[in-house]
Amino acid sequence: MQWPTWKSCARRGRNSLPANAKSPELVAIIDANITIAATFNDEKFYSLAVDLLIELGNAGARFIAPPLWESETSSIIRMRTETKKTTTLDAEQKAYEFLDSLPIEIVCSSQTKQRARDLALQLGLDRAYDSTYLALALEEDAQFWTAAERFYNLVSPLYSSVKLLKNWKRGDPFTALTP
Repeated sequence: MQWPTWKSCARRGRNSLPANAKSPELVAIIDANITIAATFNDEKFYSLAVDLLIELGNAGARFIAPPLWESETSSIIRMRTETKKTTTLDAEQKAYEFLDSLPIEIVCSSQTKQRARDLALQLGLDRAYDSTYLALALEEDAQFWTAAERFYNLVSPLYSSVKLLKNWKRGDPFTALTP
């Protein structure tokens, strides 16, 4: 399996993700599903996820995530190795290295935790994972990018900042800075 790096993405004809490009105008929250899709080339939306991250990065996005992103991504990788047997131990280590190289800032606040609980209750969710990302997006006035179609269908009529990976097309205006 060939592992993506921002440099290898550039070699494949894509622009590399600027490691320190931050813009207060564009804040993007990327959920665990999208980052895992960009990590493993056998994932259904691998190319789309890599392209989205690169385009957001080139637009100067500041990437943020709630603390649960770290345990979610690690758990998914462990599951691929131990349960699904689709990832070797060597590949698991390389996946962690890739995730650790992503310029994602972990943002934690007690307001986010409470708002996530309130949103989960309001939306009738049996878990608060997705509502935690949504709460952070609302607090930070950020775009929330997800690959979870069911969650997207539930919340997108209420929150226009929620974006679905499979609906994204290269060059869409919502990955660009607003004037």
